[in-house]
Amino acid sequence: GDGDMSQCSVRSRESKLVRELKGVQEALVVGIDVHKRSYAVAFVRASSRAVAAGITMPADVKALGRLLGRVREQLHLCVYEAGPTGFGLARALQALGLPVGVVSLGSIPRATGQDNKTDPIDARRLAEYAAGGLLRCIAVPTEKEDEERQLLRHRAKARKDLTKAKNRIKMFLLYNGIKEPKGLGQWSVSAVAELERMTLRGLLREELDMLLSALRFAKSHLASYEALVRRLAKRGDHTEDCRRLREIPGVGLLTAMTVQVELFCPQRFHRPEQVARYAGLCPRLKQSGQTSSTAQLTTNGNRHLRHVLIQSAWRWVRQDATARARYEHLRERTGCAQKAIVGVARKLVMIMWRMLVDRTRYKPSVAGATPAPAAPARPTPAAT
Repeated sequence: GDGDMSQCSVRSRESKLVRELKGVQEALVVGIDVHKRSYAVAFVRASSRAVAAGITMPADVKALGRLLGRVREQLHLCVYEAGPTGFGLARALQALGLPVGVVSLGSIPRATGQDNKTDPIDARRLAEYAAGGLLRCIAVPTEKEDEERQLLRHRAKARKDLTKAKNRIKMFLLYNGIKEPKGLGQWSVSAVAELERMTLRGLLREELDMLLSALRFAKSHLASYEALVRRLAKRGDHTEDCRRLREIPGVGLLTAMTVQVELFCPQRFHRPEQVARYAGLCPRLKQSGQTSSTAQLTTNGNRHLRHVLIQSAWRWVRQDATARARYEHLRERTGCAQKAIVGVARKLVMIMWRMLVDRTRYKPSVAGATPAPAAPARPTPAAT
């Protein structure tokens, strides 16, 4: 059939490609542009960065592993960009003993004045950059680590869905000139019950019922995710670390679990600055001539982890005198509350990382220290 002919054609092209590569007398670097239905694969000479060969093939992990395995002795490194397909390909190639690295989108150099953009071109550029040592590979989590990280991220999305459901109801009331029930700002049970009893004209009652149904579903969805997180926290490999991290004032179960699953292997970091950079809590340095300054936060880093840490840093400042003093010092020096809280969050993740690596306890403020004054006013979040 047509499928068999197509498969034969791919196998024929692969065999021809392998014959060409066998004639290359130097190490090869492979760039793979990964998509849902196809892989664009480019082979580049490691020393000269000259293109040796390339192929576009169906997105079949086993077929790609078989192709790369046939030139295993010549492979120096295979790289692909992290994306929606996850880390399954990297783990599969690692299981075959092939040298593979995954790079983040933000770490890939971008050519200026680029006119053409195709999958084979993207694959070739990846291989060329890797051959030139211009790419920094990220850590690949195990299947278990990946599953745990996804759970905490999906829980965060469920929380956003609940907020959206609440905002839709408030916008519905505002648009139709309906007065909000007392207590709706806190979404009390009585306020929601009053919404359910309201007498409204025409289709408005049915529309509000649908919005309230979406609210109930979002609440139930979030509660289910949080139950899974609590169950995960009670597992042997998380229980002790979770208990230890929660000794930090302002750090709750969700923050402790998020830090654990996002760092997933804290021993891979050698310096606290590396952890702060991974969390996206390091400012960019701008230097030109004799002048230099720090600008806004780098766009690289783990956005989910950064958000959780900044939220937790506000609570830490409210509940710990030392954290409060650090915040006030940074705010006075920078003149900006957002920059000050980012600095506190950076310190917080460094402390948490050290506690995980050394398995130490949190050292609270010195006994007898002056309690932290009233909590600082929290400004409207700024884009960072």
